[in-house]
Amino acid sequence: MNDAHNVEWFLARLQHEFPQCNCLMSAICLDGGAALSVMQKHSVVTVTLQIDARRLRDARYIQMLLQLVREQLHRS
Repeated sequence: MNDAHNVEWFLARLQHEFPQCNCLMSAICLDGGAALSVMQKHSVVTVTLQIDARRLRDARYIQMLLQLVREQLHRS
């Protein structure tokens, strides 16, 4: 899969993991960097992630990102 497909897949995973949120891809750069936002639907809380799309093949990286979002949403 290419970087754009990796990010789209991860965005779908975020939407599945956090159904109480809207998940958006802001941008994907030529170097494989991407910006994603996870926003709670009935709140002003937003978590913004800057990710390395190439690392989305690594299960540990994915779990770390999901945990980071969980922690940030929980703090709100």
